[in-house]
Amino acid sequence: MKLIVMLLVVLWRQRRPPGALAWPARWNPVMDDTGGALRWLPAAGVPAVLVALLLWLGGAWLWGSVGLVIGLAVLANCLGGTDWRPTLAALAEDSGRGDLQGALHRLDDLADHETAGEIQDPAGLRAATREKLALRFLREWFAVLFWFALLGAPGALAYRCLERVATSSAGAARLLAWLEWPALRAFGFVVVLSGHPGRGMGVWAESLLTGTNAARVAGAYVEAAFEPLPEGLTPEAGLATQVRALDEIFRRAVLGWLVVAALLLVIF
Repeated sequence: MKLIVMLLVVLWRQRRPPGALAWPARWNPVMDDTGGALRWLPAAGVPAVLVALLLWLGGAWLWGSVGLVIGLAVLANCLGGTDWRPTLAALAEDSGRGDLQGALHRLDDLADHETAGEIQDPAGLRAATREKLALRFLREWFAVLFWFALLGAPGALAYRCLERVATSSAGAARLLAWLEWPALRAFGFVVVLSGHPGRGMGVWAESLLTGTNAARVAGAYVEAAFEPLPEGLTPEAGLATQVRALDEIFRRAVLGWLVVAALLLVIF
């Protein structure tokens, strides 16, 4: 049933981004760490506990159709938050015409946990682009599907609520880093496997032992999946080309994870 839910929601979300009131995809909590974990942990965990209780009490009703509807509703409202096609198109347009500040502004809008920082050249912008966009996609899409496949609707909801709370809580951000570690490595595995395995598997294997930040690791996976740029391109045109290629890389990552999830269901 998990695979059916993921397939249906992915197909729907590819055509329709979440609405302005979608929760928690559009949730922007404001918290601080003055109360410690007791302040942010209930916001991150209680919704998932309630969904788990609801599934336990009534998920099997009507031959499991109630549980199916709950899973669809939860996953549909956890996925997304960014309308990727126009976002990538606008970023590619800024990059192609050399508008460094415009591209940086768009990156900072996406990177709600961190900012892109001071970048002075197209090479730095290229690195920041692949890192921030890959991390944003991981948090909005891949990690949600990862935890849904492992723990169902409660797992996906717990991760997504924690990810949103972590935008304004350092304590939640530390817990998020632990939850993202396996999801990020699964993301890297399907990205390099569907891109250039010969070049990318070494990057993925090295990341299993590294402690660098999630954005840098995600960016390294994406860089290994890029096609080589044609000779003679300007740095700005090269950046625009790679930004456009991200859409295909992200689509392959989702498809790859659905295939992996299907294999896991068959095996176990």
